[in-house]
Amino acid sequence: MPLQEGIDGGYYPGDGNGYHPTELALTVNKEQELGSSFSGRPWVDYTMEVYLMDYGLSGGGGLGIVKGDTAIDAKRLGRNFTIFSLFYPFRMTQRLDQAFYQQDLPSETVNPRSLAYQRLLRYQWLLDTTIKANGDEIKLGVYKVPDLSIYLLHESGLQYQYPGENHIDHRLYQDAVLGFGGFKARQALGLNPAVVQIDEAPTALVPLAEMDYLCKQGMSLREAKEQVRSKTLFTNHTLVNAAEASFTRDQLENYVIKNLETDDVKEWLQDLIRNHGGRLNLSTLAIELSGVRNGVSKVHAQFASQMFKEEDGSPVEFHQVTNGISERWVQPELLRFFKDMGIFKEDFSLEDGYEKKVDILDPITMRQLKDQAKTDLREYLTARIDQCNQPVVIPEGAKIACWTKRIAGYKRPEMLYEDPQRLVEILEAKNIHIILSGKAHPTDQPMKEQLQRILQLVDSNPVLKERVHFIQNYDEELAKYLVAGIDIGFNTPRVKDDDGHRINTEADGTFWKKLMANLAILISTRDGGVADFDQLPCFEVTGDDYQQEVASLYSCLEVAADEIGDLTKWQERVKNQLRTYAPTISGPRMIREYDELMESERRAREFAKELVRITP
Repeated sequence: MPLQEGIDGGYYPGDGNGYHPTELALTVNKEQELGSSFSGRPWVDYTMEVYLMDYGLSGGGGLGIVKGDTAIDAKRLGRNFTIFSLFYPFRMTQRLDQAFYQQDLPSETVNPRSLAYQRLLRYQWLLDTTIKANGDEIKLGVYKVPDLSIYLLHESGLQYQYPGENHIDHRLYQDAVLGFGGFKARQALGLNPAVVQIDEAPTALVPLAEMDYLCKQGMSLREAKEQVRSKTLFTNHTLVNAAEASFTRDQLENYVIKNLETDDVKEWLQDLIRNHGGRLNLSTLAIELSGVRNGVSKVHAQFASQMFKEEDGSPVEFHQVTNGISERWVQPELLRFFKDMGIFKEDFSLEDGYEKKVDILDPITMRQLKDQAKTDLREYLTARIDQCNQPVVIPEGAKIACWTKRIAGYKRPEMLYEDPQRLVEILEAKNIHIILSGKAHPTDQPMKEQLQRILQLVDSNPVLKERVHFIQNYDEELAKYLVAGIDIGFNTPRVKDDDGHRINTEADGTFWKKLMANLAILISTRDGGVADFDQLPCFEVTGDDYQQEVASLYSCLEVAADEIGDLTKWQERVKNQLRTYAPTISGPRMIREYDELMESERRAREFAKELVRITP
């Protein structure tokens, strides 16, 4: 197919609703070998977020971090792995006002070229690549992230990531840009993936676009749906109700149905909407158009299997593939120590017999490496500002505990502050400083108020004000210093409902894995990936009700602080954590398990077809 020079597109101001097109070319680089991987064909991943600060990519949470890690690990492993996502032109900065209320301030508007993204050549036949939205035709640009197989769709009206409530028009518009625009981009780039992974329900428009394309090529609806399902993997990353978007018939007509070209698919989707009372959850579409589904931890997969159903009411199986992390989160000197001792291979996969090698790690060397990371953290924090807009200063010799996550209700950031006097006694007796950091979603008024209450409580108590530091505008750079340097990490997701029944709120959580990989002690409830094992090597927060959990949390903190001061107990604890969770920590392990899952499903389909063929 002939190549021609790409058009240097301009950036035109929108009317505030994101529907004025920008003249950006959809392009491809003939020098770039796209992907490599699953049975020699690409594995293509669609996600609404990728977080890689070094590449100018900001993310909304853990999903973005996981996808960034996966892109890095896949490249290191030589896998043919390609990500499609969106480039958001607006970024938000967190600042606290004088009353400790979170302000979400727009930072400068950015575009791909301002961050040195690679400009690609364009296939001639893609001059008119568009999607339809609210009566307008939108031209999209596609940019490649340098050094990685990440492709970003962009137009200047995309606004920022996850704007407003999850059911608003602009959310569905962003979903349509990635769904229909992302499918067209994949076609233009010549990718014929063996696997299409859709992360979370908003990406369900990708297989819908492909099914429509196959029907346009002459397939029947049944054949097209079967082919799409055979290679589509739906990965759910959260079961929290707030993450579930539901859209009306009119919204779906404006942003989805108008992008469909075949009557069969339009009628199929309209029937689906009608069967659900005139509204449609995108998770319903994701289930319908995926042949394989997975959760990102053992307990998460179990609860997802109970929660979702096929359209005919039959059960849906969610397989377990627990998230891993990239080695970039491990302090470099400590990582080198682990590799030299035969725990991790050079690609961060596990060495055979790693358990025994963990047992013989030298505790003095471990402590020295931890102390150096802690010194680096203390120095770095002096350049960050706390809740009072002052540099963060933690005295030498103090133990550092940390709660840093997205400020969300189910994560329970307030738990540590339920008994202020008890907390004061522990912090003073054990010489502990606490770091708190994270952002509430701009529209999450209750959690903004919860954060404000916590910080007002801290401000009202001289000891807490001295020893509890909220670091504003949490980002990846801060996270790297924290996971390397802190002594104790908290992970407190809710694990019971109001009636005391077991629930799953934290799908996996990867921050705690980074802590363990960096020899910090974990204090956690039994949820997400922490619950992958029956016997927890960390401190477990337990209790029949919330107050008992709070008391358990304080007791765990006291004992953990004592262990840090005892080299023998400390090294036993962190070694046991590492020995148990090293397989879970490894990002290459996760990639391998995804490969194995999809290969197993492929063989099962081939066996079923052969069985039908030979059965009289």
